[in-house]
Amino acid sequence: MNEQDIRYLKRLRALCDTINDKFDRTIFYTVCKRFMAYKQGTALTKNISKKELIETLIADGQMAYSFNKESGRYDKLPDDRGLRKAMRELLKKGYPILTTSHEDGCFIAESEEEVAKPQKENHSRAVSILAVDKGYNRVKDFIRGGIQE
Repeated sequence: MNEQDIRYLKRLRALCDTINDKFDRTIFYTVCKRFMAYKQGTALTKNISKKELIETLIADGQMAYSFNKESGRYDKLPDDRGLRKAMRELLKKGYPILTTSHEDGCFIAESEEEVAKPQKENHSRAVSILAVDKGYNRVKDFIRGGIQE
């Protein structure tokens, strides 16, 4: 690791210390730990899967396995909606925790180029949603009798 990497890791640690919510802090800290391992050469990728994050949260007692009524066991990973919501909230607050549609899991961004890719994906998704929203207005017009075929 070079000096720039070490400074970035220290900044990430300081940022992690600003998170008051234990669930959010565990998520961010775990992703940062993977990033550090990647920078140290002990991990092949800086990406960490949602499954790994959920298993960490389960081990920490912050999530529980789902109960399977048929087998009578807790054997299914919990729903990841809370995890995804927490990651979105962290990103909205400016924490560099990102996901993309082209890579598994999430990662700590370290360059503007890494931020630009998912930002562009989100922008495209938003434009697509707004296009559908126009369709709702056309349907309302149709219901009112305004659109004639």
